[in-house]
Order: sequence, then C-alpha cells, then structure tokens
Amino acid sequence: MVIGHSGCPPIIHKFIYSFHIPFFFICSGFFFKPASDFSSCRQFCVKKVKGLYFPFLKWCLPFLLLHNVFFHLNLYNGHYGYLGHTSHLLSGKEMVTNAFYLITKMEYIPQLLGGFWFLKDLFFASLFAVFLTFVVRKMKVHSNLIELSFLFAGSIAFSYHPIDIYFFSLKHLFWGATFFFTGYLLKNVKPDKKILFMCLVAFVLINLSPVELNFLASGVKLMSLTFVTSIAGTLLVLKLSQILERTNYLKRFLYYTGNHTLVILGLHFLYFNLIDLFIIHLHDLSITHLAEFPVMAGHENYWILYTLVGTLFPLLTNYVYDRIKLKIRHQS
Repeated sequence: MVIGHSGCPPIIHKFIYSFHIPFFFICSGFFFKPASDFSSCRQFCVKKVKGLYFPFLKWCLPFLLLHNVFFHLNLYNGHYGYLGHTSHLLSGKEMVTNAFYLITKMEYIPQLLGGFWFLKDLFFASLFAVFLTFVVRKMKVHSNLIELSFLFAGSIAFSYHPIDIYFFSLKHLFWGATFFFTGYLLKNVKPDKKILFMCLVAFVLINLSPVELNFLASGVKLMSLTFVTSIAGTLLVLKLSQILERTNYLKRFLYYTGNHTLVILGLHFLYFNLIDLFIIHLHDLSITHLAEFPVMAGHENYWILYTLVGTLFPLLTNYVYDRIKLKIRHQS
C-alpha cells in the first residue's frame, strides 16, 4: 500500500493496484464465520462497529480538528492538493458539517487520511456479507457458489448502472462483499505448486497486458480480470509470507508491522511530508509544494525513501507511544 502511494515506477504500481485492495478484503474474509442465528449476527455487527467504525472516527475526527493547523503548516493550501482539489481554512460551521458527515456517512475524510475510504467500504461490505449469509441460511437454500455468484453479478450490474444510497454506492458494496466472501471460501485452501505456478503465470501475463486493473474497475472484462489477479496475487502473497515466516530475523518485524497496519494507514501520508521538506530544501522550492499529494510530482525517484519513511516512522511513533503509555501506567 505504501509503495503504491509513493510514486513508484508504473509497472510496480500496476502490479500492486491489480490486487492489493481486494487482498485486504480477502484477508478480512478469512476470519468471517456466517451467522447461524440472530444473536451471532448481532455480535458480528457489534464487533465490526468496535473494530472498524470507532477506529475510523478515532482517527478522522482529530485530523479534522487539526485541519486549520495543517493548513497553516502548508500541509494543505490553496495551491496544491489531490488531483487538483486544493484546500482552504475551514469555518466553525464547515467543521461541524464535516464532523456530521464523518459520523453519519463516513464521508468527508481528511485528505491526510485518504486511505481510510477502505475502512468504510470494508465496514459495510462485511455487514452486507453477514446479512446475506444469515438470510440465505434462514431460507435453507444455502450454497456458497450461488452466494458468490450473486455478489459478483451484482457488482457487474451496478458498475454499468451505478446507484448510490445514503451511505455507499451499491457497486462498492457488492464488490467489497464479493472479495470478503471470497476470503471466507479461500481460508482453508492450501494450493499446491502447480496451482501457485498457474497463479504466477496468470498474474504476470494479465499485468503485462495493456489493461489497467484496480478495485475501481468497471465492466465485465476489467472486473473479471481484477477478480483473477486478486485471487492469484493473494495466494502468492500468502505463500511468500509462509516462506518469510521461516526467517527469524524478519519474522518479529513482520508480525509487529502486521499488527499495526492501521497506524501505517493513518500516518504514512503525514510522514511523506518529511521527504517533501527534504526535496523542497534540496531544490530550493516554494514551501507551498508541501501540499502536493500524495507525493511531489516530478520527484518519483524518491519512492524508496518515501516507502521507508512512510512505513518505519509510523511504526516508530507507535512504539514510542506504547512505551510512554506503559511507563505512565507503571507510575500510576
């Protein structure tokens, strides 16, 4: 994810975006268990509210309150922004309005937390998946293939005929639930070498073709290919993780990183600004370039540095925070 945001070379960006968002949905689906009764359905929903909705607000509301501070620091300004969308100082009324929509719709996400749109989609996709499986099992027409086909077909249909309701787009809802449910079906799959080789071939060949794939792709062809690359990429990454787990010198770091991905998601854009400051000083540029998002245009050769800082500094911040919190707890 951080590499994908870092201004990496186009071929790397293309490979990452062809599967990385679905990969997160699929991994979440590994831990899904269809609800057999209303009580378990309710418990699942409560768990998702605590695990996704509350953390979403815990991050977004403070970043919203800090918006004008960030503006005065040139992290936001009226010259640069994301895809040409610049910023301005927020009035008290705008602050209240944005907070209202964050709470009620999970929208108006602060730019520095741009990646948090995923938490919204995952939240509603998981709720939709548990509701669908609960209803299907109550109707006693349970079939994993039928449920997956229904979700995939709905994703395709709403990509051609978009429908937005208060909280979300139905295309995103069905598409996210498709990958979430796919994770549930894949969690016990242990592919052999032949299957993994086929996954590798399919993943590479599709990505070397002229098509551009990502989670936002629409239409039968692009979404079908994205579904293939997502499953292939997921199985390959899981195999790679099994290999890396045997290397003790990496295992602890990877475990720590995996347990703090939300911190990386929340802080990597903010820490990218450290590299921006370095580039601005090195090339004697205007400080207004600090608001370029996610990285400074024309300086993509710094993508490795962006990646290292965007990954390691959030983890370091979390480690220091935990140590301070532990020290205070011991003193009290």
